[in-house]
Amino acid sequence: MEGMVGLFINTLPVRMEIRGEERVQELMRKVQEKQSKVLEYEYSPLMEVQGWSEVPKGIPLFETIYVFQNYPVDAGISRKAGAELRIGEVIEFSKNNYGITVRGIPGKRLTLNVVYDRGRYESGNAERLLRHLERVLEAMVEKEEGLVRELSLMNRQEQQQLVTDWNKSVEDFPTDQCIHELLEQQVEFTPDAVAIVYEDEQLTYKQLNSRANRVAHSLREIGVGVEVKVGLCVERSLDMLIGLLGILKAGGAYLPIDTGYPEERIRYMLNDSGAKAVLVQEKFKKLSDDVGPRIVRVEQAEKEVKNANGENPKIRVDQENLAYVIYTSGSTGQPKGCEVSHRNVMRLFSATAPQFNFDRNDVWTLFHSHTFDFSVWEIWGALAYGGRLIVVPQAVTRSMEKFHELLCEQQVTVLNQTPKTFQQLSLIDKKGDHKASALNWVIFGGDALDFTSLQPWFERYGDERPRLVNMYGITETTVHVTRYEIDREDSAEPSSRIGRQLPDLRMYSFDRFLDPTPICAAGELFIGGAGVARGYLNRADLTADRFTPDQFSEQPGARLYRTGDLARYPGDAETEYLGRLDHQVKIRGYRIELGEIAAALSDYDTIEQAVVVAREDEPGMRRLVGYYVANGLVDGGALREYLLAKLPDYMAPGAFVQLDEMPLTINGKLDRRALPKPEHGEESSEYLGPRTVVEEILCGIWSQVLKVGRVSISDNIFALGADSLRVMEAISLFKDAGLPLTIRQVFESQSVMELARLCEGSTEEDLNSGSALLIPARQNGSKSPLFFVHPAGGGVDFLWPIAHHLEQDQPLYGFRSKGLSRTEFYKPELEYIAADYIDLMRVVQPRGPYMIGGLSLGVYIAFEMARQLENQGESVSLLALIDSGPSDVEGLRNIEAQFPLNLASQFAPDISAGEITAIDADLRLDYVLKKIKSLTSNHDYSQIERIAPAWYGHLWAAERYMSKALADAPSYSYSGKITLLRTGEDETSMGWSMMSSQAVDVNILSGTHDSILKEPHVGRLARLLTRAISKSTQMTLEAVS
Repeated sequence: MEGMVGLFINTLPVRMEIRGEERVQELMRKVQEKQSKVLEYEYSPLMEVQGWSEVPKGIPLFETIYVFQNYPVDAGISRKAGAELRIGEVIEFSKNNYGITVRGIPGKRLTLNVVYDRGRYESGNAERLLRHLERVLEAMVEKEEGLVRELSLMNRQEQQQLVTDWNKSVEDFPTDQCIHELLEQQVEFTPDAVAIVYEDEQLTYKQLNSRANRVAHSLREIGVGVEVKVGLCVERSLDMLIGLLGILKAGGAYLPIDTGYPEERIRYMLNDSGAKAVLVQEKFKKLSDDVGPRIVRVEQAEKEVKNANGENPKIRVDQENLAYVIYTSGSTGQPKGCEVSHRNVMRLFSATAPQFNFDRNDVWTLFHSHTFDFSVWEIWGALAYGGRLIVVPQAVTRSMEKFHELLCEQQVTVLNQTPKTFQQLSLIDKKGDHKASALNWVIFGGDALDFTSLQPWFERYGDERPRLVNMYGITETTVHVTRYEIDREDSAEPSSRIGRQLPDLRMYSFDRFLDPTPICAAGELFIGGAGVARGYLNRADLTADRFTPDQFSEQPGARLYRTGDLARYPGDAETEYLGRLDHQVKIRGYRIELGEIAAALSDYDTIEQAVVVAREDEPGMRRLVGYYVANGLVDGGALREYLLAKLPDYMAPGAFVQLDEMPLTINGKLDRRALPKPEHGEESSEYLGPRTVVEEILCGIWSQVLKVGRVSISDNIFALGADSLRVMEAISLFKDAGLPLTIRQVFESQSVMELARLCEGSTEEDLNSGSALLIPARQNGSKSPLFFVHPAGGGVDFLWPIAHHLEQDQPLYGFRSKGLSRTEFYKPELEYIAADYIDLMRVVQPRGPYMIGGLSLGVYIAFEMARQLENQGESVSLLALIDSGPSDVEGLRNIEAQFPLNLASQFAPDISAGEITAIDADLRLDYVLKKIKSLTSNHDYSQIERIAPAWYGHLWAAERYMSKALADAPSYSYSGKITLLRTGEDETSMGWSMMSSQAVDVNILSGTHDSILKEPHVGRLARLLTRAISKSTQMTLEAVS
């Protein structure tokens, strides 16, 4: 016998289509045929098979493998050896790159085992897989004439566990109360306790109840009663809560309408719902005019009612009566109204009370719109237990910095957030000095939560207090369905567990045949129990489709809501959310049917076909993209304006792509995976740089927010990747920079050029004023401001990458050069520039200690500013100089001398170097600019003319200043501390030690001189700056004490 080493097997992939409707014996016949056909390729290397397939390179053909493993003993050897040959022990070790290997080993009985990757699968799941496989094989023998879909993976015990055991603890929470009676009950307990707060206004429980009663009496006089629907078109305010309560107290059901909705959508909702009246504020009265129902102003309803004593209305409202109708996006092109009863809501708080123990000491925020059912939880979570509800102003919901301040100031104890919004809040919290220390609970809802995103929060707060809870739910099942408390260990894995259902609900995972799915297998979630809503208003067909009979309930008439959500049980009853089955998505917590947006797109005059998808081309940043085929070129701006007139702004796609035809699969269906990624800037044919200060600020902010290299003033920001979340981020930065823009204005005016026209200061005078300016990147904050001097170009676009990473309460300003936008050369002495900047700085901060920074060529101006302030008796607590110094002076001379030549080589290559050097040195740049002007377009030249003189003037001033300083160092010395932040591994001071009597604090940056403002290097720059600011502040405090 000889030993041999080698590969004696070859792996062949087999592609099988398994249909549930075919019979088992037919499936086996197909498998046999496939196996026979594939044998002709048994000597083909797997690499060749991969090449023949349509599977993209880098993606494995398969991740599971079946091996029929036998070690036959040659019969001839056995006969010759007789009894002397024994196979005593087989020691085998195998390893492959597949997640699961199923091995069949023949013997007296066929043995099956599984080899699995422990990094991807748990041992319990592998054992369960074997049991399921065993069960299927047994069923195939028993039912060879049966259908494939009838082969159950589960035995009776497992099915009993899933269907009955995990749903048998369903409790009943009977009540004869309605929602508004919870408020009336609290009036009896704590009449003078503060119930709601909005900015500087507040109402006690008694005052809120009395004012709501007046509205209720007024509504009763016009016929509002049980089951009557009343529109509520009121902005965030005390009036919104007064109106909502007044409708309920009158016996009616409120229909929340966002004041920002397009008129067409408001009109549809009111007509479709059959609302008898609309409760509005005076300033929104026009939004509801001419739509049919009676218009009632909240302000007048309180004053004009005949029974003005504020007593509770005497009307019988049953818990089964309608409480509210919330419209959600509909796949047919129109929104659909979901009807929710008082009983649905009342049992929600009864079912969750033992788990949270909310009480009158809790402070809640009403952060979400009343059109989003999360608001039901926020409003009644506070008022049902006698707590205090903070109505968050609209502007504050769009600035996480301001919202974080509100959480701290108001000592909020219960915070409800969608995951994406909380991520932004967590970043703000991490950067700030103040913690939201009063929080007891953070409750997530509205969208899938990636637990790994919570790691920064747990690092700062731990997992004991506040407790973090993930709650899955939908409007049709009354806000919340499940509850899962998250601990720190959960954040190590990228999962989204939603936990177990509330005690009065049932939850099942079904396959497409409506059979229960096994543990670990994905299926569609179906929800039953007391939270299931009535159904859809005026949509009997859709109600019948989505609200189905509960086949496992013993309760007559019990129904299940078909969620369209994909989930699985990972091994216990703690459900894991996996995503959507259909094309419904959630943006900012709002449930959106992509079909509704596509239908609106298709209604546009020239569009023939349309589809909308939610893309996530950057991790964690999902946006809507509209694809369409049209019979002509479609203007993206006009299309967006058309959609904003029909849909809420959160449903407007962030980008549009016009296609010649829709990509199709071989089956003729839309191939969503083949839809191209939107190309950034595809609507802009050429780069148009900023011409004014406002345009420069806007370009800088959009470049930071959209993470693109540069933004042209003519670019459509939505073509560059803007969406509702990014617009909110930009709005916050606009406000920090003093630009009064709104979200609606951004959606309507979609380029920097158009937005600049809306801002004060964007005038022709500003374009040519040539005045030095101090530009705020962030004006508000508790700390002393940091003033930064620009690099050579003189602009302020460098500010926003730095501001993004600095702490949120750190004010930041940048100087903008006088030389920008001047047609003549600006060549002042550097000392005069520094003095000019000091005057500007003193407008913001009249007295020191000052914090000054300089970037690149700006370090010399910053240094001279510190010297002049010191000579004037002022204190400079921080002088931070970034990546340039006196040792670069020889390089400055060379750059200045080569500047005209380099400019010519880039924009006018036909000009020879000899032609330029033959001209007097002081006249070279002017000569080159005139040549460039004759060779380029007017706009291209205007950009060069705007920046080149500023560059050259700054170089000229810096080179002459440093030449004088190095020639007479004692006269130019500075006695304060210099903090140097430099690139490279060399820890020398770049020559600054010659200019200061103190040791230079040298800090090493990552990246290169050209990349320090780019990710991820700008993050380290900001961290080092933050540390330097902290040290300088501490030294100042010690000096004062």
